[in-house]
Amino acid sequence: GRAGRISLAPGLFSQRAVPMRHLFVAAVAGVLGAIPAGAQDLTDQVSQVERGVVRATYQTRPGTCGTRDNIQLVTQDVHRGRWNDEPCIEGPAFLQLSVRNGRVVESHVRVGRASWPAASGPITDVGLVPAPAAARDLLRLAESASADSGEDLVFAAVLADSIELAAPLLRLARSSAPTTDTRKAAVFWLSHGTDAEVAEELEVLAMDEGLPMDVREAAVFGLSQESDHGGAAALKRIAQIGAPTDLRENAVFWLGQTDAPDIVAFLEALARESDALGENAVFALSQHDSPEAHAALEALVVDRSVATERRENAIFWLGQGGERETVSFLAAVYPHLEIEDLREKVIFSMAQVGTETAIDWLMALAGDAAEPVALRKNALFWVGQTGGAEGRLLEAYDGVQDRELKQQLIFVYSQMDDADALAKLMDIAKTERDHDLRENAVFWLGQSDDPAALAYLEDLITN
Repeated sequence: GRAGRISLAPGLFSQRAVPMRHLFVAAVAGVLGAIPAGAQDLTDQVSQVERGVVRATYQTRPGTCGTRDNIQLVTQDVHRGRWNDEPCIEGPAFLQLSVRNGRVVESHVRVGRASWPAASGPITDVGLVPAPAAARDLLRLAESASADSGEDLVFAAVLADSIELAAPLLRLARSSAPTTDTRKAAVFWLSHGTDAEVAEELEVLAMDEGLPMDVREAAVFGLSQESDHGGAAALKRIAQIGAPTDLRENAVFWLGQTDAPDIVAFLEALARESDALGENAVFALSQHDSPEAHAALEALVVDRSVATERRENAIFWLGQGGERETVSFLAAVYPHLEIEDLREKVIFSMAQVGTETAIDWLMALAGDAAEPVALRKNALFWVGQTGGAEGRLLEAYDGVQDRELKQQLIFVYSQMDDADALAKLMDIAKTERDHDLRENAVFWLGQSDDPAALAYLEDLITN
């Protein structure tokens, strides 16, 4: 089976989505007596219940274990439940279905020790059901079940032993009868709950214009989880062909999570050439977390044929990495950037890196009289926001000749939650020869709720 990790995009899969293939379900413990059933067919038994509970047991696939509400599919590295330190016990599945008018409205399954959630209404105990029959019936019941219970029924079917689920899950995903969430669950488990290679089937689902977009996006996500490189190849095709833009963007996003060969080269080319997907490709490169992807972002920054916004985004994402090499690259490329917006983005990214070397560079830029005043002010602002250079900022005021830079420093001091910065503002208000700068300092002192600032202003008014 597959092992690895899953990172779910927001809104992609509604089933209690969290990282590392963890899916959660809660149930309340309790036991009630049961009325034996006359037949071992779940669909028949459920159809006959107006209001009540149907229970059954069936054999689980090898490697499945549980502790009451916690279930682990070891071979698939998939967990469902609130895990704890209790021993995980292999054993059969204990299924409980709450039924209203022949339709499943709630489903609970436990593995390991015999135990049942609390139940309301009459209980029909179907007893031991052959695992393949249980899986078949659960997927049939999922077609008419409510959204949450439909997802749970699909999961319960995946637990069953001795059945290949790829084909029935594919049928469920294509059926118009189940809720969209149930169909998404079928697609999810198609890529995680079977040992079959299903990249081709998932690609067909993704490109099927007759399916809801949520189901198609779930198929795209499933492709990103395929263990071989067939899934990545399919994602590249989806990104390139005439699929809806949202679906292509989804494919590009997940390509950034894969390690298939040539993915970086593909994303870099997309960032250069695609008007619709260029920004998405830049982001995907930033998520790839490889030296090759880092180099690709740097190449985009220096290439003047690339759209300016794309180059800005590449600078931004380089700054989010916090790498020492990033500071060296940005410092080296800054003088050669022909557009001020790009230089401003370098200043911001240096502040995001926030290392001592990055702060040194920003302070040097702020003190460089050859640089435009607007960029020097920008550097001062971001140093103030970053922190760690308060003393240097306070010292800078007396050495600055430009009036705009002094105004910027006064503002920066006003944003620093620091007693020394407050004292500097009071000193400027008292000793600065420029009347407007003194007024500026007084204004920002008036915005402070520090008692020392209030006392200073009262004294200023009185005297």
